[in-house]
Amino acid sequence: MARRGQVFVTRTDDINAELPPATRPTGGVGRLFMVFNSEIANQFDFTQSTWANNRDFPFGGSSAPGLDQVIGHGTRPKTTCPVAWDGATTKTVDAAPQAVTMTGGEYFFMPSITAL
Repeated sequence: MARRGQVFVTRTDDINAELPPATRPTGGVGRLFMVFNSEIANQFDFTQSTWANNRDFPFGGSSAPGLDQVIGHGTRPKTTCPVAWDGATTKTVDAAPQAVTMTGGEYFFMPSITAL
């Protein structure tokens, strides 16, 4: 699965600067994402449904890590995480906010080289 992301708006802030999140843009910037697959169901759809949008991937049970923090979509429950190396002490924290908002999407057919 070959994939590529491209910024579609020029940012005015320095993306490498250590700035607080409140100073970052909240809209009008984003990425155009494009992927080439030989089989959509076995590549892109599988990645999204089985990995990114699956709360139980990869472990299952009580140690489920939740949705992918960047591209996972859905309800984000609070998370329990260890606060000490022994894992005995835990803390429940609010889930990370949705990082990506999809504004559109399409599947396009591209003929193979042999078909051309």
